[in-house]
Amino acid sequence: MRNKVIILGVAVIAVVALWSWGWTVVRDRAVTELDRAVADLAARGGSFACAERDTGGWPFRLDLDCRQPRLTLPDGTGITAARLLVTGVIDDWRLVVASVEGPLQVAAPDGSAVDASFARLQLSLRHDGRRPERLSAAADALSLDVVPPGGDTALPAVGLDAAYAEVHVRAGAAPDSLDAATLLRAATLDVAGRGSLPDAADLRASAVIGAVGPLAVGPAAWRDAGGSIDITSLDFTMAPTTISGGGRLGIDGDGRLEGQIDLTARGLDGLTSAAAAGRSIAAPVAALGTAFLILGSPAGDGARALSVSAVDGTLSANGMTLTRLAPVF
Repeated sequence: MRNKVIILGVAVIAVVALWSWGWTVVRDRAVTELDRAVADLAARGGSFACAERDTGGWPFRLDLDCRQPRLTLPDGTGITAARLLVTGVIDDWRLVVASVEGPLQVAAPDGSAVDASFARLQLSLRHDGRRPERLSAAADALSLDVVPPGGDTALPAVGLDAAYAEVHVRAGAAPDSLDAATLLRAATLDVAGRGSLPDAADLRASAVIGAVGPLAVGPAAWRDAGGSIDITSLDFTMAPTTISGGGRLGIDGDGRLEGQIDLTARGLDGLTSAAAAGRSIAAPVAALGTAFLILGSPAGDGARALSVSAVDGTLSANGMTLTRLAPVF
């Protein structure tokens, strides 16, 4: 019996030692790959640094803890946060999870900026060892402020607040395409310091984005490659008003928006009552509500259907011209 206990003890010690050795090898390899990626970024004119960097997580995780991370992209865009904690799980090496502590700030060379604060921000990346398969982000108590380029008075500052927000992106079924989905709960939108919605709203949307590679070059390259955005689902709820639909958008040869979105609205009295009460509603939102009431066709159960199309630079609703569209580039 004593010999069995000794043998068992030796076996446990050996397993722990072997596991610790394997964990150390994986940690050292991860640190080496990170340093290599940072060196490659520096060779392209960017940089990544942490005020303090540490590794941990033994025995079942691998944690990389970066305090005050600062990322500079080759184009000069800077991204900073209070803390970045990246975690890999030993039994699922294809999944990497990261948590970010705010504030998170993005500053572009043209003076535009994004400031984000949140109670929690978590990112996850699933990969096959060679390329990403899915990227997700989820945030609680999100507050997002977007500042336009310096000196550009044509673009207003935009603020978005949401009790919860999430975004998912994965490779699409078609070559060079992405499937994207987003969810906002209890969201409010401010444009130029003015509320766009009288009440908090929920938004759920999904789309397929084509010609993703050229999109990174610019809108003209994306258009020339036949780029399009297929909105597979769109659901907006600001009780009692709901708007749902889908469609397809792109850019025509003159750089103008083109495509069509088919929408169905219910409970429009919520918008009209808010407008009658003098509550803050952005002009585009009020115009959309009016278009449903005046131009929309009956769709049953009190619903109104509206087909909004952009063809040859003309925006129309159910065949009636609304306005001319300026080029987007």
